[in-house]
Amino acid sequence: CASGSIKVVRELLQRKANVNARDLQQQTPVHAALTSNVFELLPILSAYNARFDLADQTLNTPIHLAAKLNQGKAIKFMVQRGAITRTKNIDNRLPIKIAVLEKNKDAKKNIRLAEKKHYYRKIISSKSNPYRDYKIHFYDWLQERSDRLLRRFHQVENSSTHRITPTDFKQIINEEGFTQITLDDLNDLIIRHETNPNEIDYQTFLSGKLFI
Repeated sequence: CASGSIKVVRELLQRKANVNARDLQQQTPVHAALTSNVFELLPILSAYNARFDLADQTLNTPIHLAAKLNQGKAIKFMVQRGAITRTKNIDNRLPIKIAVLEKNKDAKKNIRLAEKKHYYRKIISSKSNPYRDYKIHFYDWLQERSDRLLRRFHQVENSSTHRITPTDFKQIINEEGFTQITLDDLNDLIIRHETNPNEIDYQTFLSGKLFI
């Protein structure tokens, strides 16, 4: 991630690289992505179940680092995916304090907005994902694999309705390797999304508009 190469990161993750691995300073790929200043790396890491709340050896979380680097967009994204704004680093500083000291207006604005809007409130499912809102994680995963999923769904769709059955949908999701959602939680998303739970408008479902 430090190189900022999206292609390299994707290839490593597809080969089962540990998305939450730590270096000698205990920094994770999320820390490295922020240092590279390539925002597009964050959704990719998120799709592979990255943790956004892990601190390095100086207790700096990704939010501390984003505050120092004035990466407001990244702050909003990460808080919605489990990052915490109210933890202190080894210097006893909150991320908002770092943003103020560095005169980073964008970071300061987004930290305050995240706390005001309660972006940190997650729909937790202890079975699907105890650390993150499982719906947002599922959404990020769908976006990362959207082209491949569209092709597979198209192969099994009803040619007249352009919809697929829940059975086909679940099977393809499972075959494509998304294991961080239980069958009950997936059924719940389908019921919330579809007026007729016996068929799925997969193109709209992939957009995430009706469950995010």
